[in-house]
Amino acid sequence: MFTLFTLGSIAFWILLAIAVILVTTAIEINDSFGWATTTTIAFFAVLYYFGSGTTLATDAIWMWHNPGLSLMWIAIYLGIGIVWSFWKWYQFLIDCRERYERDNSNPNNYRANIENYIPAASEYKAMITSWWVYWPFSALWFVIQNPFRRIGLFIYDRIGGVYDKITLNVFHNAKVAASEKINAEETKA
Repeated sequence: MFTLFTLGSIAFWILLAIAVILVTTAIEINDSFGWATTTTIAFFAVLYYFGSGTTLATDAIWMWHNPGLSLMWIAIYLGIGIVWSFWKWYQFLIDCRERYERDNSNPNNYRANIENYIPAASEYKAMITSWWVYWPFSALWFVIQNPFRRIGLFIYDRIGGVYDKITLNVFHNAKVAASEKINAEETKA
């Protein structure tokens, strides 16, 4: 058997990095539980056939002969994942609330119905399931991405009005001309 991806080799770490990036992207950006699972299966298949197949086989045999310990570790892993999914759901709800508040902060916008912003967990089963099944990837993304996103939103909230003022200045003459044209057409009618 060809052993390109021997456990600990440079090729192994590159393959692992690619798998982590693909699974994290599938879960956190594309909300695709299916792609995350496909990537995970592909990773282990490549590792088995082109790398540490004997290590994976030995691990599988150990799990088979130690079902109690295996089930305990699986239960611990999923338990941590379920706790993580509650945290992620809470953060998701905060994001939904902030989106509602942001959409309703501009007086030119319509008053949005808050019910359109309140998500039902039943509509997000795949996303929630991916959070607890792939919680290490979700946690990694949260730690990397969330602080930067929060900082970006904080800065935008402080200077966002400047952009609106620039927009009003640039389109001021066009709005006046459009208004005069509408008034002229209404006067003719």
